[in-house]
Amino acid sequence: MLHKYRNILASARQTEDEAKKFQHLCSFIRSTTQVAAVSIIEIYSENFLSDEGLDLNGILRRLHHPSDGDSIYILDELIPRLRSYFWPSLATGWFESYKLKGGEPEQALSRDLQQWVAFRNDRLGHGVMDEQLTQEWSSRTEHLANKILHVLEDILPKKLDDGSASVQTPAGRLTLLTPIDAEKQPIVIRNFRNKRGLWSIEAQLLNWEKSPSMRLDVPDGARTVTFLPEPHGKFHSRNITANGKKNTILANVPTRQSSIFEGRREEQDELLDWLVDCESRACLIYGDGGVGKTTLVLEIVNNLLDDETELSGSPPTVVSYYSAKLTKWTTSGIIHFKSISTAVEDSIRELLLVFEDSLSKTWYQTQGRALVDRVATNLRDAGLERDDVLLVLDNTETMARKLGEEEDLAKLVAQISRKVARVIMTSRRREKIEARQIELLPMKEIDALRLLRRLGEEYSADAIIQAGDARLRKIAKNLGRKPLLIDVMARHVGATKGSLDDAYATVMQESTEGLSEFLYEDAWMRMTESHRSVFLSITCLDVPLNSRTVGWVCRELEVPHTEWLNSFYETYFGQITEYGSDYQMEIEGFAVDFFKIKIEELGGREKSKIKDVANKVENLALRSEKAHREYIKDRVDEAFRTPSARAAKVAGARGDIEEAIEWYEEAIKEDPHNSYLHDRYAWFMMVKARNIDKAIKLAERALAIEPKNADANLTMALASYRKGYLSQGDNYISQAVKNGKPENLGLLRMGIARFHEAISSDLHETRKRLLKDSIILLRNAATKTADTDPFAEINLRDAEKYLRRAITEDKKRGPQ
Repeated sequence: MLHKYRNILASARQTEDEAKKFQHLCSFIRSTTQVAAVSIIEIYSENFLSDEGLDLNGILRRLHHPSDGDSIYILDELIPRLRSYFWPSLATGWFESYKLKGGEPEQALSRDLQQWVAFRNDRLGHGVMDEQLTQEWSSRTEHLANKILHVLEDILPKKLDDGSASVQTPAGRLTLLTPIDAEKQPIVIRNFRNKRGLWSIEAQLLNWEKSPSMRLDVPDGARTVTFLPEPHGKFHSRNITANGKKNTILANVPTRQSSIFEGRREEQDELLDWLVDCESRACLIYGDGGVGKTTLVLEIVNNLLDDETELSGSPPTVVSYYSAKLTKWTTSGIIHFKSISTAVEDSIRELLLVFEDSLSKTWYQTQGRALVDRVATNLRDAGLERDDVLLVLDNTETMARKLGEEEDLAKLVAQISRKVARVIMTSRRREKIEARQIELLPMKEIDALRLLRRLGEEYSADAIIQAGDARLRKIAKNLGRKPLLIDVMARHVGATKGSLDDAYATVMQESTEGLSEFLYEDAWMRMTESHRSVFLSITCLDVPLNSRTVGWVCRELEVPHTEWLNSFYETYFGQITEYGSDYQMEIEGFAVDFFKIKIEELGGREKSKIKDVANKVENLALRSEKAHREYIKDRVDEAFRTPSARAAKVAGARGDIEEAIEWYEEAIKEDPHNSYLHDRYAWFMMVKARNIDKAIKLAERALAIEPKNADANLTMALASYRKGYLSQGDNYISQAVKNGKPENLGLLRMGIARFHEAISSDLHETRKRLLKDSIILLRNAATKTADTDPFAEINLRDAEKYLRRAITEDKKRGPQ
C-alpha cells in the first residue's frame, strides 16, 4: 500500500491545476488516514481488549460513518495506547515535532491534520476558496500528504503476493481482515453497512480519472465490525459536523429499516426544514399503513447521526426514539399500559436515561403535567433546553383508539413539545394536534419502479429482474405503490423463485390473515428443525426479545445465533429493530398464533423441551435484570443526585472533558460527603481525562467517606495497577470483592494487570513469572463468570482474549 500511495502522490504532484491538485490531495489524505485507522483498530483489538479509558464501540461507530476528523480522532486515541503497551516507537511525529529527511523540525502531524480539517470545514464546507488560498493550501496539503507517508509508515499495510494486507507489529505480523483496496487500488471509505448480520463497506476508488462507487464485503471476524457487548445504557454518542463545528449527539435511535431507500425527496426536504425551524414545536407525518412513515423518519434521523446531512441550523443534543406500544417489560414480567397518558409518559421518562442508568420509583409515582414539569426541570438542570432535545414518537395511532383518547394524546404531546422536547410523530391518522403536518402519499410511479428493480436485485428475484418496465409499473400500481407491499412481493419472488403472477396473487389475497398464514407456512416448510425450535421457544418467553435473550435461546438449543438470524430475515414472522450491535425483536400477532398452533402439534417430549428452554431463559433474564438494577442502584442514584452531578454526566457522555470537570467540581462542593460521587469523578479522571494522580486523590476521598464502597475500591485498584503497584492494587481488589464485586471481576483485573506488567518488563524471569500468574488468574476468571452478572459477556470475552494473548506471549518469549 505504501508503494501505491507513493505512486499516487507522485502523480498528483504533476497536476498543474492547483484547485484540482488540492482536491486530489484531500482525497489522498482521507484514504491514507482511513486505512491507518482501520489498521490501528485491528492491531489494538487483536492485542488488547479491555481498557476502561477507551470507548471501542464509539471508535468503531466513528469509523463506520467517517468524516475527515474521525480518522484523526481514532489515531489520537489508539497511538498512545499502543505506545504504552508494546510499541513505543509507533508513529513518531504524530504527537511530537518531527524532522523529515533533510528538512527543518515541524509541528506534530496530528496538529497539522486538525488544522487541515478545520480549514476544509470552514472554506470548502461553508466558505469560498480564492486563488491565493488555493495555491497556499495545495502546497501545504502536498507536504502534509508526504508527511503522512513518513509518520504512519509502520501502520500502512503491506500487500502480500496472495492479495492479503498485513502489518508487522512487535507482536508479529497481523493480517488485516477489513478490505482496504479494490481492483489493486486504495479506496476511500464512505460508510459501513450491516444488513442481515452481514457487513459491507461502501467505498470509492482513489483514482483521479475514474472513481466508481462499490460495495466490498467485510468477512466475519473482522475487528472493525466486532462490537463489544453493551449490557446497559440506551444512549450512545454520535459525532457530526454542523455549520463547520463539531457536535456530539446522544441518541437511542434504531438503524435504518432498509439499506434501500428510494424517492421521497420533497418529504425529506420538508422534514429537514422543520428540524431547523425551532419556532415549530411538533411535526406529524401521517399516511396509510405501509407507505413508509417510520422508514422515512429513520432515514432522515440516521442520515443526521451519520453526518450525511447538511443542516443550516444547530442539531439537537439528544435524540430519543420511542415506539408507541402499550406494553412494557419489568422485572415482574410484561405489563400493559392502561391509558394513553401512561404510554406517552413512559416516552419522556426515557429521556432521563441520558444521564441516569435507572429511575427511582418516584419517577413512576409522578404523572401528567407534574411529570412533564419535573422532566423539563431535570433536563434544564443538566443544561438541556427544549430545542436541544428531539423526541420521536412512532405509530401513535396505537396509543389512542377510544373516544376521547385522541384529545388526551394531543394535550399531552402539546405539553411535552412546549416544555421538554421538539416532537416528531408518525401516525395513520391526521392527529388533532398543533404541528407541521406532512402527509405521506403512495410513492411516485418512477420511484416505485426503481424500488421494485432494486429490491429484485437485492433478493435475487429473477422474475422481477427479467420483467419489462411496463409490467413492473402495473404491478407497483396495483400494489398501491406502497413500499411495504412492494418489498413483500420482491421477497416472495426471490424466496420461491416463482412467477410474478403467482407472487402477485399471493400478496393481493383479500385477507391479511390469509396472506400471513400462507407466507408463514411457506417459510416454516423451508426451515430446519433446529431453527423451528428457536421460534417456538421465543414464542413462549414472557421477557423482551432482544439480542441477549434470543442469543440465550440459541445457545440452549445449540443453534448459531447469526445463522438463525439469517433464517429470521427470510421470513415474515416479525421485525428486528437494530441498535448498532444490539437489537430488539417483535413477533407479529398472527405469527404468535401460528407458533402456538405448532407448539400444540408437538409431542409431549418436544413440547416439554421448548417449555424448559423458555423457562430457563426467562429465569436468566429476570436474575440478570435484578443483578443489574442492584449493581447500579447505589452507584448511580447516589452519585448523580444533584443537578450539577447530572450535568457532569451529560457533559462526560458528550466527550466534553473540560465542561464535565467544571460540573464535577461544582457537584462535590454541593455534595461534599457523597462517596459515590467522588468515585464517579475519580473514574472519569482516570479513564477520560487520564489524570491518574487526581483520580487517586478522589478515590481516596471516596473511601475516607465510605470505606466499604466497592466501586471506589475497584477504582483505587485500577489506578494502582496503572502506576505499577501490583500488591497495592490486589489489596484494593480484595476489598472490592469483599464488599460486593463479583469474584470473577477481581480475578480478571488481577490477571490483566499482570499481563501488562509482564510485557512492559525488560527482565526475562520477571516476565515469565508474571505471565504464568496472569494465565492462572485469567483461567479462573473465565470459569467463574455467571450469566446473571450484568457484565458477564464483557468479562468473559476479556478473560478469554487476554488468556490467549498471555499464552501466546509466554510461548513466544520461551526460555532464554
